[in-house]
Amino acid sequence: MSSLATRVCEILRKSPSGLFSDFDGVLSEIAPTPAAAFAHPGVADTFHRIAEDVDVAGIITGRAVDDVNRMFPIDTLTVVGNHGLEWWEQGSRHDHPAGVEAVQAIATVMAETEKQLSAQMDTTGMIWENKRLSSTVHFRNVDDPAAVESALLPIVQPLADAHNLRCTFGKMIIEFRPQAHVTKGTALAQLVEQHGLRAVIFAGDDVTDVDGFRTLHELRAQGVKTLAIGVVTPDAHPDVAAYADVTVGSVAEFATMLAEVADCLERPR
Repeated sequence: MSSLATRVCEILRKSPSGLFSDFDGVLSEIAPTPAAAFAHPGVADTFHRIAEDVDVAGIITGRAVDDVNRMFPIDTLTVVGNHGLEWWEQGSRHDHPAGVEAVQAIATVMAETEKQLSAQMDTTGMIWENKRLSSTVHFRNVDDPAAVESALLPIVQPLADAHNLRCTFGKMIIEFRPQAHVTKGTALAQLVEQHGLRAVIFAGDDVTDVDGFRTLHELRAQGVKTLAIGVVTPDAHPDVAAYADVTVGSVAEFATMLAEVADCLERPR
């Protein structure tokens, strides 16, 4: 068993404990389009095995909850979608009020962004993903992502400001979200408080996951045992490695480690 798996197992045995992970880039390879993504082979079964041996396990993602459920059975898990704006717990779903209030603004800004960009350049390959409570502009599949990003930057921020939204940036994506301070970090903090967790692990691969890593550092200062795991690939933002406590180099490596943890937790202490 790897040293990381041993460390994770030891932390999760400190009850009450929780294991949380981003989806894309952690439990699934980054796909050309959101619809093309799928869970790494075997990782869903592994995650559910671990869920049986910890107090709470879940996914904290920018995707909508229903989108995660399409690829990864969520029946026994907690799923926080739309970066903290959408929650699924024990068969119950609820939306953050800030997300509900921003639904129309998000749709308007997405339509206007597409209109303005299309007036400047060919947008073949662009994906305009409206997730209702937030939205994502994907430019991974265009011929020149750098040129598209340069064209988008002066468009998106004025539109976001005009409609009381904020922009966040990731791996060849730009997202529109409500101005409210709702992040993967605030979601983690809420889960820890709600379940009284004394040990927490969170894995992520992109800038929005760094909010979660920062929260783990704050919780550690309060006496909670935490570990931030970064999945760091060559195109990862440098903040991911900077704020992670430990890193792995791929989705496959993370999945292998999780399988070792599942075996460890099932063995008698």
